[in-house]
Amino acid sequence: MSPAVEVDFSKKLMDLADKATGASEGCKLPHPFKEGPAGDSWYRAFMRRNPALTLRTPSRLSTARGRAMNRAVVGDYFQDVAKYSVH
Repeated sequence: MSPAVEVDFSKKLMDLADKATGASEGCKLPHPFKEGPAGDSWYRAFMRRNPALTLRTPSRLSTARGRAMNRAVVGDYFQDVAKYSVH
């Protein structure tokens, strides 16, 4: 991977992190490696070259928060906001 492509890749990973999207969910980049995906040694070297990146395990969504994030509840919220906002 060229240094320019690596910089773009690390920026893409940071953008995904800002959007709270994991790399496995939102990073649809083809890999440039000829013999399959990158290995562990490439990954460790990449992380050393990009110290702003860290590996994190996502936390589980609480049951109450999960129930609150459904289409009906969110729709009701925005209807209330529209009703009480000044036009």
